[in-house]
Amino acid sequence: MFKNMKLGTKISCGFGIITFILIAAVLTSIWQVGKTNTVTSRLIALRVPTAQTSLTMKNGINHSLAALRGWIILGNDKFKAERANAWTEELDKSLGEMKVYAANWTNPKNVERLNIIEKNLKNFRVYQTIHLPSRYYSKRQRQGPV
Repeated sequence: MFKNMKLGTKISCGFGIITFILIAAVLTSIWQVGKTNTVTSRLIALRVPTAQTSLTMKNGINHSLAALRGWIILGNDKFKAERANAWTEELDKSLGEMKVYAANWTNPKNVERLNIIEKNLKNFRVYQTIHLPSRYYSKRQRQGPV
């Protein structure tokens, strides 16, 4: 097929093929960059804030537990107020933010996990506010100072 063509035609066909390959490579690159941009945007807009909110929730749990320990051991009302602050400022706020983020989550199991976390936090709050402080604090008062 190429034997009967003139030199100019052969060069033009080669140039055309190279141009076609280059256009295909550029279009593929643009398409892949668009996909990468979508993933990056999702990461920045949803996954990073979700992870940060999760860490805030974990810190709130630790803060609440530390305040509870301080209240049980020392009996100082300052720790009671600090525990209440940990719930309102860290835990409740974080849980509300997580619910907002959950609307855009792609994995339904993560939404189920959030529902389990919400249930556990409710139980945790009940334990902290009703059962543990009254039982241990009143026991501590009966024993007297250490």
